[in-house]
Amino acid sequence: MIVTTLAFTSCARIAHVRDQPVWDEIAAHAPDALLLLGDNVYLDRDDHDDPAELGADLERQWSAQLAEPHFAALLASLRSRGAPVLATWDDHDSFGDDRHGADLAPALVAAARAAFEKWAPGAGGAPRVYRRCDVADTRVLMLDARSYRSAHDAHGDRHGMLGAQQWAWLEAQLAEPGARYTLVCNGSPLHEYGSEGWRAWPAARERMLGLLRGRPGVLFLAGDVHDNELGSAGGAIEVISSAVARRGKILRWRLANYGLLELRADAAQITLHGRQRKQRRSARIALADWRLPRGAATNRDRDEA
Repeated sequence: MIVTTLAFTSCARIAHVRDQPVWDEIAAHAPDALLLLGDNVYLDRDDHDDPAELGADLERQWSAQLAEPHFAALLASLRSRGAPVLATWDDHDSFGDDRHGADLAPALVAAARAAFEKWAPGAGGAPRVYRRCDVADTRVLMLDARSYRSAHDAHGDRHGMLGAQQWAWLEAQLAEPGARYTLVCNGSPLHEYGSEGWRAWPAARERMLGLLRGRPGVLFLAGDVHDNELGSAGGAIEVISSAVARRGKILRWRLANYGLLELRADAAQITLHGRQRKQRRSARIALADWRLPRGAATNRDRDEA
């Protein structure tokens, strides 16, 4: 039986975790693709207002992360097998903590995007962060949920989070036939985790749920929250893996969280890995009955219909 294996994770802060052997664990699974879901590096400062300084800060962080031996070895292994690396960004690897691209000076946004295009694995100098990549019969849609969001009029803005042009692109991608599985990927969670995720933009969130709910083979992947989670929101299945190289806020232990999707002709096997027991989760979702098994949901909205 043909199996497509994809690894996904987010949130690596090399200034706090300089040795990152977790990438060797991911490499041992020989994934067919690696998905980096944001906060792939962390800015030194969150208050940049000078484009050149923002670009230089991002360049320092990316240079350090790309030189980390375990990460570099994983990227080399993926390249040797022709396995793609796809990345999107979130606040800490774009403009700074909880900052929104549509509320910032265009030159600042352009500087961040130029750094991402130059340094992020798999970006390849593309003119925009959001993109599509097909891996076997799986369609991967990487969203840019940073550049176009605004804190203003967030409540009723159905174009919120993504902007009108990206929404139109996403709708067209989801309408196109031919994929057994579709992964919709970004840094922000649909569920409420005390973060500035999709719930802060309820009209946009409901629009997203309307696109995803009731669609067999469609998964929403997110990061940001320094946790591994499974959930179902309004009929849309969400999988989160975050804190691949971070430290816990209280106990300061090293977190090494990542997820694997093993996509088969009849079912998707989701396995979430981590050093702490509570981070290790798994679920098998049959295409014929596309919903999380009873008791598998772990997020705070686990009882949401």
